[in-house]
Amino acid sequence: MKKSGFKLKKSENMRNSRLTMQVLFVISGVLLMGSGVFGCRTFKLKPPEGFVRYKRTSRYYRAVSPDNAAIVVRSWENKQKGDLGFWVETVKRDFIKVRGYKFVKDGEAKAGTGEKGKRMWFESSYRGRMFSYQISLFATKDKIYAVEASVEKENLKKHEKAFDAAVQKLKIL
Repeated sequence: MKKSGFKLKKSENMRNSRLTMQVLFVISGVLLMGSGVFGCRTFKLKPPEGFVRYKRTSRYYRAVSPDNAAIVVRSWENKQKGDLGFWVETVKRDFIKVRGYKFVKDGEAKAGTGEKGKRMWFESSYRGRMFSYQISLFATKDKIYAVEASVEKENLKKHEKAFDAAVQKLKIL
């Protein structure tokens, strides 16, 4: 067995290595403690039938189906203290004027914990294929919650119940 020509010097290299490990240990402890305070989940949702959870953080959730339908939940701070009407108009304007989506209809929404919201349906073309996009908004004095669902339009009927279930089962914490 051939020995490597590299020799570890115990003096400075070992001290630097121990110091680095101690610093990393302290930093990781602070991050773990901070995640309990600052990374608290703001909502809960189990994936509807036909979907699996793909990604989850304290403020972001994504579930997908085998045919690439997606359900996304996001939450963010309501620093501007806008009410539901404000956020509905802001999102609607952004989707139509900025993103070029076609507005289809809107309606009422209700989260699993009883909060009332607004649901909007849009359509858009991407690479020659039509997509259906839905967004349900809920606003509290501190946070805004969005439940988004997207699917290729030809698969919409197949996923409508799952999209409805995602909104109805959303638990705002």
